[in-house]
Amino acid sequence: MTSGRTASAYNSVMWHRHWFLAVPFLFAAAVVCASEPSVRPTPESRAVAFLAREVPRWSTQNKCYSCHNNGDAARALYSALRVGHAVPAKTLVDTTAWLRRPEKWDHNGGEGPANDKVLARIQFAAALAEAIEAGQIKDRKLLTGAAKLVAEHQQKDGSWKIDADGTVGSPATHGTPLATVFCSTNSSACRSRKALPGYRPGRCVVSTA
Repeated sequence: MTSGRTASAYNSVMWHRHWFLAVPFLFAAAVVCASEPSVRPTPESRAVAFLAREVPRWSTQNKCYSCHNNGDAARALYSALRVGHAVPAKTLVDTTAWLRRPEKWDHNGGEGPANDKVLARIQFAAALAEAIEAGQIKDRKLLTGAAKLVAEHQQKDGSWKIDADGTVGSPATHGTPLATVFCSTNSSACRSRKALPGYRPGRCVVSTA
């Protein structure tokens, strides 16, 4: 009985001794971990991750190539790729194939009263141009076809009319001023305009006549 108690006491002392010796090491490890800055995703990487989920999901779930998802949002992902952000390879496969077919853009699966063909052409053309800049599409001749589609909607004063006059734009659509600036500076219509009849420098006025 005494032997059992002695062994139990001995084990208890040794356990506390080992624990006492371990505490400084555990404390040191905790200090080291606390001193190392935690790696948090940047706002840009979170935005890219969000778009990488949503862009391919839209056409799969809705059977429609949206100017917002497969146009604007895809363009942002192509831009991200171009500047070195990681975008999963499969994310843009479907959109890239869609952008290679400008002749199909008017029938994107979203036909109806809410479908704005002018806005869709502008956004798809811009996404195509950015896909080419990012090296995801090699055929630059596609820009000429896209430019013709966008140029069909340019007004005599050089503008592109989107929605009612005076609308400055919103998260859901471009207004006329924004659409015109966008087309005149960034889109494939402007990048390829020199190849089209009716080009006049300074106003980005193009004509398919």
